[in-house]
Amino acid sequence: MMIFVYWGILILCYFIASRLRSMASRFGFLDKSMMAAVYILVFLMGLRMGINRQVTSALATIGVQALAITLATIGGSILMIFLVRKALRLNRYGGSEKDAQEREHRGKAGTSDLKSTVGIVSLVIAGIAVGRFGLVDQFQDHLEEISTITGNGLTIFLCVLIAIIGFDLGLSGTVAANLKSVGLKALAFPLAILAGTMLAGGGAAMAFGFSLKESIAICAGFGWYSYAPAI
Repeated sequence: MMIFVYWGILILCYFIASRLRSMASRFGFLDKSMMAAVYILVFLMGLRMGINRQVTSALATIGVQALAITLATIGGSILMIFLVRKALRLNRYGGSEKDAQEREHRGKAGTSDLKSTVGIVSLVIAGIAVGRFGLVDQFQDHLEEISTITGNGLTIFLCVLIAIIGFDLGLSGTVAANLKSVGLKALAFPLAILAGTMLAGGGAAMAFGFSLKESIAICAGFGWYSYAPAI
């Protein structure tokens, strides 16, 4: 049911923003707002993990397994992207030729992405620490209520994030044009990532004793979380 709500928010915000493209310069704060929503989401996720005694008590075992599956998933995705890129004869920048200015821009973007990744990981750890060493000890009788509140918070900020993404896409107005220019190649990389995720990550999960169905579901939860419940 919620998937329809998410799509509805995305489409509605895209439509609204498409009518405001003449004022696009006034919405320069969208990128920072998007990252703020992401940071709040991952902190709440960490907080929910921290107040769950079953998770924290088995964190050492779960952590090793999660790290191995994550590395396998990332490695499989990267390998599949590399193979598809070679098959389509694209360079690492997504085209046959790129000027130095765009390469420099992408290099700066890569540095920014690294900082964002560090920030996200740090906030997850901070959330776990606050939940485990703060809330669990101080509010033992109210952990269920806290879990409900944080769960609702996750839903709210996920909706906010989707709304910002839809608004940003609507302001740019280049989605249809980009899809038209790229054609079916646009599907190659998502499918490659999905295949790499399932094959490599699934194999790693099975090595830890999970069934095939469980392994695929775990890997789907890595980034294809809308697919995981169906499995």
